[in-house]
Parts: sequence; C-alpha cells; structure tokens
Amino acid sequence: PPQLAARHTGAGCASSPQRQGSPPAFYLYEEPALEWGERLSRCFEAARGMPPWALAVNDSAHQRDGAPPIQLAHGLWLYQALRQHPARTRIPERAALYVVPAYGSLSEATGGCDGQTHLNRMEAAASALRTSPWFKAAPRRHLLLASTLPEDRNALGALGELAATSGA
Repeated sequence: PPQLAARHTGAGCASSPQRQGSPPAFYLYEEPALEWGERLSRCFEAARGMPPWALAVNDSAHQRDGAPPIQLAHGLWLYQALRQHPARTRIPERAALYVVPAYGSLSEATGGCDGQTHLNRMEAAASALRTSPWFKAAPRRHLLLASTLPEDRNALGALGELAATSGA
C-alpha cells in the first residue's frame, strides 16, 4: 500500500499524534545479545553447507528430505525489511513500538554458534531486554520478531518466558 512507502515524519511516536493510515514509529533492537541473524546464518551455513534461505521455494515440489525448512529464513528477511522501513526510528524515545529480533527456529536449528548454545542465546537476549529502559517502561509495546516451527522444542527459551510474563 502507498501509505507504507510514504516517508515517516514522526507520526505515531509517543509524543505526536499518528496520521491516519501511517505506520507507527518503531525502534528495532540491534544490540549483539539480541541480534543474532548474521552470526546464525554464518554458523548454519558452516554446519550445513548452505545458508538458511538456500532452499526457500514457493512450492513443495522443490523441497528435499533433510533440507532445512524454508521458515528458517523468514525472520532474517523480515528483519532486513524492517531495517530499511521508513517508519523505523533510531531514537528509542520516539518509538511507539519496539521490535526485538528473535530467531527461535534458526537458533535452535543452528545449535552452537560463536561459543553459545541456543538456550544461552535466548537467556542472554532475555537478560539484555530486562535491562532495557524502554522495556522496563513499556513492556507491552514490545514485539518479538519470532519465526517458529511445529517441531521446535523450545524456540524462544527464556526470551519467550519473559515476553509471556511481561505482556510483550
């Protein structure tokens, strides 16, 4: 829709009224404890010989047994789109919403990466979020950018528990 492509001028921020049809200003967390997309992609490819998006196709005829599920890449693609979105603000105080990247399925499928396990990553993310002044002030205005699969065992770990108990 045209309103999504329009330049964002601060409408939707906590301090200014939102224009009809414009998306709210949002802050995208990029702290290392929260943003693992690039590192997970690198570790996944090193372990599997292909990046997580290598077999992303629109039909099941092209999928092979044992191939990584296409959903592993959804969070990566959405994160990249949000990084370039005109409603994104780099000033947290101007945000009406806060987006927390959580690559649950990709993290679980990758396993160990840069000396961290999946559950270690989710615990570190939860810990970082707990210390965020914006999370402390407005946990219900935080959205987890999470892509999970039915076969996941504990895709969000401590981060999911924090979100569930804080209303995020």
